[in-house]
Amino acid sequence: MNHVHMMYGVMDEVFQFVGTFKDFPPRSFPPSFNPANVMETTMDAMKRREAFKENLDLDKVRGALNKMIGDAVQQAAPQ
Repeated sequence: MNHVHMMYGVMDEVFQFVGTFKDFPPRSFPPSFNPANVMETTMDAMKRREAFKENLDLDKVRGALNKMIGDAVQQAAPQ
């Protein structure tokens, strides 16, 4: 209780520091490293990757790539 008067000076410094955020607001929120959020993000990425693999038709992709290559070769060929 003998040092309560010192807190008034500290409070003034804190208010001055907080006031700087009006002129210079933070650009973004700090990242959150909550283990539950990290695990959820990782699991979502794994699920999306698996769904992509299941829905990927390689024959269709190969056919489209071959068509693109053929078109490019025809355009590049001298006429």
